[in-house]
Order: sequence, then C-alpha cells, then structure tokens
Amino acid sequence: MPTFAEFSSVVGTRFRARLTEAGEAVSFELTQATSNRVPAKAIGKSSEYESFFLLFRGPVQKMLPQGTYAFEHDRLGSFPMFIVPVGRESDAVIYQAVFTCLAQPTDSPR
Repeated sequence: MPTFAEFSSVVGTRFRARLTEAGEAVSFELTQATSNRVPAKAIGKSSEYESFFLLFRGPVQKMLPQGTYAFEHDRLGSFPMFIVPVGRESDAVIYQAVFTCLAQPTDSPR
C-alpha cells in the first residue's frame, strides 16, 4: 500500500479501479490527500500513528457502492483500497478512502 507521501505526490493524477477480471475499469482523479499525525501520548501508545484520507472524483455514469476495489496507478502500482461515496457534484461522484497506520519516524535515515 502506498504511503501518505506517495499519495500526496500524485494528487491531480488518474487512478483506475478494476471492476472485473475481464478488465472493466472506472477512472478516478485523486483531488486531495490530507494527513494528521496522532501523538503517541494522546492515545496512550509508545508509537505515533498517522491517519490520512484521500478524496477522489469519479464519473456520475458509473457510481460505485462502498467497497474494496483493485486500484491501479502508473507510478504507484496496484493495490486494494476501500472507498466510500461521500458526495455528488453535477459532473462527478466524490469518494473517500481513510487510512490509519503506524507513522514512520520523521528523523530516521532512508
């Protein structure tokens, strides 16, 4: 699964969600990536957690129900992602994906 940094580096690009083994897919645009690091002491844990959410715009002609889909991106590869429709505009359906994961230390060498 891509990290928040990887998702945030591709805001404004297209993703595909595979619907069938035969290759039927729906195209989405990643419009927003927002992060919130949760201090360890705030939740009584020894490690920090990072939660982040992504917002996507998808076509109104093919609204998907909430669920897990096989997403693909030219730079990030393939991965499963759970999305929920959270809004509708005249030309798009808005979907959200929410993640909570152990945060990578910000001062660790790469």
